[in-house]
Amino acid sequence: MHVVLDISDHGYGHLAQIAPVAGRLRVHAPTLKLTVRSRIPPETLRRFINGPFTVASAALEAKGYMSGPSEMLIEETAAAFRDLHENWRNVVEGEAKFLGELSPDILVTDITYSSLAAANRLGLPAIGVSSLNWADIYEVYCGDRAEAPGIVEQILDAYNGAHIYLQLTRHLPMSRITNRRSIGPSARMAPNSLGVIRKRANLSDETRIIVVGFGGIQGVGRPKSLPKIKNTVWLTKQSDQANRPDIHSLSDLGVQFYEAISDPDLVVTKPGYGTIVEAACQGTRVLLQERPDWLETEIVKFWLNEVTSFASISAAAMEAGDIGDAVQRLLERSLPTSLPAPSGADEAAAIIKDLARN
Repeated sequence: MHVVLDISDHGYGHLAQIAPVAGRLRVHAPTLKLTVRSRIPPETLRRFINGPFTVASAALEAKGYMSGPSEMLIEETAAAFRDLHENWRNVVEGEAKFLGELSPDILVTDITYSSLAAANRLGLPAIGVSSLNWADIYEVYCGDRAEAPGIVEQILDAYNGAHIYLQLTRHLPMSRITNRRSIGPSARMAPNSLGVIRKRANLSDETRIIVVGFGGIQGVGRPKSLPKIKNTVWLTKQSDQANRPDIHSLSDLGVQFYEAISDPDLVVTKPGYGTIVEAACQGTRVLLQERPDWLETEIVKFWLNEVTSFASISAAAMEAGDIGDAVQRLLERSLPTSLPAPSGADEAAAIIKDLARN
């Protein structure tokens, strides 16, 4: 079975939620041939996706442009969608030609939609998989533009032209996507690596561990500093505060970020998908930065309140590093006795295989 997998490079959230699907596909289809199309660097793709795959040129896409983990660049985003859709017919024709040359059995996207429109033109089985969609995101930020209604219509036509659109829990409602189907969460589940971390960082069993991660979009919005809390250490992807013995770099410890959130005391992050779902499915407390303008924020908060111990804090307090009190209060809260099962990846893989077979 040859699967072409298109992955948006809007941060790493799309990659984090679709990578487990690719992993489960190898279980359902051991002879899987996988072609990945994305502007995410190949070395990063290989950190997330298990097993061999071929990299091909990414599909043309419009996306939200960001100045940091939580701030959308409105004008740049509007221009990207306008440029893509001014040449929409040529874009779809070019995608159809490229997909025809790849000759897959099925196209899976998260959440590139130009290739979905091309697959529909070719009669190629196609599936969208995501917790959100670009029609809703674009309309919130750029819906007051003269060109917006036409752009939204073309995006929705592309999504609705797929055989099915799988909504990974917790997801936007997506009421205008008529072929939608809600499935479980998708999360990379790592074995408990805290023993390795404690040994390499020379930490006692009583030391509390807090992981800080804001996804794959760099820029302002991340804490400029972290408070000193008794008997507590911070783990960050990379640390420029080498003079702080209570701050450790995951890269120095030789541990990947998703491995570190399998069982720490708390994770500090922003609204998104990968880190939040991975933490919740593994019983980790979450301190969430507020982001009132982001569609997913309230849905994320509602879901987290159901499945784990979490608290939220303002973006200004987060960026200033004024999070000590919130962390202390959250660490005192107990964890739920049952955890959400990351069933979405297996559900999606089974659906992909069945559709490709038919």
